[in-house]
Amino acid sequence: MIYYNCETKNELWENDYLDCKSSYVEYVNSEEKFHAEVYEYVQLMKQEGIHTIVNMNKYLTRNNLWNRFPTIRRKNTYSNGFSAIGVDKKAYTAIANLYKTKDEIKSSLIQQSRIDNNGLM
Repeated sequence: MIYYNCETKNELWENDYLDCKSSYVEYVNSEEKFHAEVYEYVQLMKQEGIHTIVNMNKYLTRNNLWNRFPTIRRKNTYSNGFSAIGVDKKAYTAIANLYKTKDEIKSSLIQQSRIDNNGLM
């Protein structure tokens, strides 16, 4: 899978869209994949005018786009019994800090399961 290489991560939101001077490269390091997917996720949120992670997850599910985020994608189960595809805890925190989302946590996360490229856990 190809990920966008962003040399200066702190300059990400100076413009409306991802503005990096680097080229596309193939990453092998899982930490680099994680950061690349978080930035792509946030870029797509901004591009689509989505202001919460919950609504972004719904958007990705409706548009069958979760395969763009295999490193951060998880099946999440909450204390109220609700389960849905979403992002892992570390990605949630990174996204919320980077984009200053307007999410309100109403139920605590009790379990996360990794999902493979076929949608299986």
